[in-house]
Amino acid sequence: MEHWLPLSMTTFTVIDLETTGTDPAMNEIIEIGAVKFRNGRETGRFETLVQPVSGGIPAKTTEITGITNAMLKDAPGPIAALHELADFVGEHPLLVAHSADFDLGTIHRQLDRLGLDHLKDRFDPGRTVCTLRLAEDLVPEVIENIRQVQKDRPDYLTLDGLRDHYGLTEDTRHRADSDARLTARLLYRLLKENPRLKTLRDLQNFSSSEMGQ
Repeated sequence: MEHWLPLSMTTFTVIDLETTGTDPAMNEIIEIGAVKFRNGRETGRFETLVQPVSGGIPAKTTEITGITNAMLKDAPGPIAALHELADFVGEHPLLVAHSADFDLGTIHRQLDRLGLDHLKDRFDPGRTVCTLRLAEDLVPEVIENIRQVQKDRPDYLTLDGLRDHYGLTEDTRHRADSDARLTARLLYRLLKENPRLKTLRDLQNFSSSEMGQ
């Protein structure tokens, strides 16, 4: 029955991470932002800084995010933070992320390293909508233009180009909470590109790579 639920009645849980690097196999999470949206309106929010196991963050990360080692001094560790995030998203959530392979890959590798395999069901890639992949399907020419301008920059930075293209606003970039809200607004804007996308089944059928059956 869930597949036939109108998108206007669907709760999307949007996740964004700030990390110590760009390699999901190596980086550590330093900030988590998650927001729940239904029918374009925010219905819940979770955000926390996370103290990395390594105990410190590279200067380049601080330059990009503004997050300092001092800010992380009293933050929870990754085990506590990921438990809290799992509680927030709940069972069988419909997740959303921009460049979802990075965010979900990072979460799953952290769960592996921390012995938290029992939480993996809360972060199922088969129940995740990637706004980057969705944009590639719905507005391929826009993504192509953004990539030409950005050249060899990482794909997660296409969020900047899509934000500018659609005139979306958010107070801060490269902080997890604000990036999660920006991704949520992008999702709803992209869904307007194809008015035939009315239910979860429509979204699945439009791009089978977006979500599991």
